[in-house]
Amino acid sequence: MSAGGPSGVVNKLTARAAPDMQEVRQMLDSPLRVGLTDGRIIVGRFACLDKQRNILLTEARESRSNGDGGDGSSGRRERHLGTVLVPRQWQRLGRSRCEATRPLGHRCGHKQG
Repeated sequence: MSAGGPSGVVNKLTARAAPDMQEVRQMLDSPLRVGLTDGRIIVGRFACLDKQRNILLTEARESRSNGDGGDGSSGRRERHLGTVLVPRQWQRLGRSRCEATRPLGHRCGHKQG
């Protein structure tokens, strides 16, 4: 598979061609950050990729921009979600935690079960 940059994980998981199942297995239980089409960001542990290429995350947290609330405050608001299924059509981008410092395709050291 070709390197798709730091946002390539979700793209590789949801591409039209079947993802490399060995690579998917090695990503199980690793941290994954998924950007949604509405601007929210979901961070959790990668638990499953179904046949429709929806992503299941456990221990998930949602982060969203507060925007400008009229009082000049801005920033990000976060809430705990637990287990989340992210539909393929809502997925915009994503990355695993180790991708920021290692080239795509390098394993994070997670053992297969």
